[in-house]
Amino acid sequence: MVAIMTKLKVLDPSWEETAAKGKLSRRLDTLDGKTLGILWNGRPTGDKIFDGMVKLLKERHKIKEVVLRDKPYIGNIAPPEIFEELAAKCNAVVTGVGD
Repeated sequence: MVAIMTKLKVLDPSWEETAAKGKLSRRLDTLDGKTLGILWNGRPTGDKIFDGMVKLLKERHKIKEVVLRDKPYIGNIAPPEIFEELAAKCNAVVTGVGD
C-alpha cells in the first residue's frame, strides 16, 4: 500500500496576513435590522443546515429579512446575477455546502 501525503492549508479570515492579501469587507456591529443573504450550492442537507442556522440567528438577533438563493448547478460558480442581487439586497451573505 502506498501512502499519499497531502498538505492542507487552513485560512482564517480574521488573521492579519490573510487581510494583507486581499480586501476584506468591514464586519457588521450587529445583525439586528439587517438583511441576511444565504447562497446554497445545492448539496444534500445544506437546506437543513441553513434552516437551522437561520432559526438560531433569528433567535439571537432581530434579522429584518433573509434572502435565500441557490446555485443552479453544484459544480459551477453562481451566475453573476445572483451575486449582484445578494450584494444589492443584503448586508451580509453566508455561503456554504451541505453533506
